[in-house]
Amino acid sequence: MKKSSSLRWADWILRVTLAFAFILGGYDKLFVLGPDKFAAMVNVSLFLGWCATLGELGAGISIFVGGLMKNRAGDWITRLSGALISFIMVVAFFLVKIKGYDAGFMKGIEGSLDVIAFFAMGLFYAVAGNFT
Repeated sequence: MKKSSSLRWADWILRVTLAFAFILGGYDKLFVLGPDKFAAMVNVSLFLGWCATLGELGAGISIFVGGLMKNRAGDWITRLSGALISFIMVVAFFLVKIKGYDAGFMKGIEGSLDVIAFFAMGLFYAVAGNFT
């Protein structure tokens, strides 16, 4: 099934927004805050701090690149990136947002609307892929 012009635009608006958010989050954790300080801030191991950092950066880049590729590899890159984004958001929800650590995070559902939105966006791409 061919995508209509408006559907292509909608796909890229969603994809670029998601990619930008994750690339920016991963970049911030890697170069500004540092994975060690991030891990200490949310009270997780250094290994999980690095996983979050590289996972966010990699998923953001991959969701964008997957959309540029017009073959099955691009479709699978998009699907795997979407699944990774959803997984990262589930972990963020349970490890950070629910507990609300004293690091400026809002507690509970009120502070988790961004996590829920990113989870849904990632899940969309995990299920739909490049939907071509």
